[in-house]
Amino acid sequence: MKLILGMGNKRNLGLFCQFVENIRNICEFITLHFEDDRLYSQGMSEDHCSIFEVSISKDWFEFYSKEEGDATVITLRTATLAKVLDTRQKTQFLVIDYKGEPNKINVILRNKPKDEIKDEYPKEFEIPLISVDCDMLTIPDTEYSVEFNIGSANIRNIVEQLMMFDNIIEINCDENTIEFKSSGDDGALKINLFDESNKYIDEFAIEEEYNFKDEFHAKHFHNFCKFNKIAKNVCLSFTNNYPLRFEYMMDESEQFKLRFLLAPQVKD
Repeated sequence: MKLILGMGNKRNLGLFCQFVENIRNICEFITLHFEDDRLYSQGMSEDHCSIFEVSISKDWFEFYSKEEGDATVITLRTATLAKVLDTRQKTQFLVIDYKGEPNKINVILRNKPKDEIKDEYPKEFEIPLISVDCDMLTIPDTEYSVEFNIGSANIRNIVEQLMMFDNIIEINCDENTIEFKSSGDDGALKINLFDESNKYIDEFAIEEEYNFKDEFHAKHFHNFCKFNKIAKNVCLSFTNNYPLRFEYMMDESEQFKLRFLLAPQVKD
């Protein structure tokens, strides 16, 4: 198995590094499924409250080749991969390479010959693989009762401000309200995103006469928001007593898809 990224498209390499850097806040290990037409991964937080799912088309990479007999599934420590990618220098590209059923993978960071820079030296890493028992979940494409788009930087700011007062965020929605609230010993904060001009949100859709109210753990919500450099907008989807969906709105080609699910707080 061999993939190359960043020889010409530095933006895609930056997105991939951003993904790895932030996914370690959610999962200790990452399992990569090298399928014929895509790289796929999903994982669950340690407390089983949140799930991530990423799908990257093989065409999104500059080179993606899998030989017969190569392992299709590998697992490694997320923090280790993030540390390795952290050493990437500005004009270097990425190679991930292994053969057969390995106990380690090779990760190479280097420059193209014409881009060689004195202070950017080639690096070759070996990352050990680990064995983890984990079943892949089937995540259905659910029809949600409430849905809207919002700027990824904006929702991150909102969540960080709400976290000043409590680690639980209450969300209320009806046809005239999109309200985020938190309250604690130091006070309370309420933010209403609904406005008929749609200056705060976009593409607001809700079932007729529907009322949504639920609470979510702010830490997990904030972990999702940390990927905000990957895309300018996110789509938030809600249904009562069902996990919220937090999906980054990538380009129309849909070659890179990233979404999260977060279970509501259990009521006492």
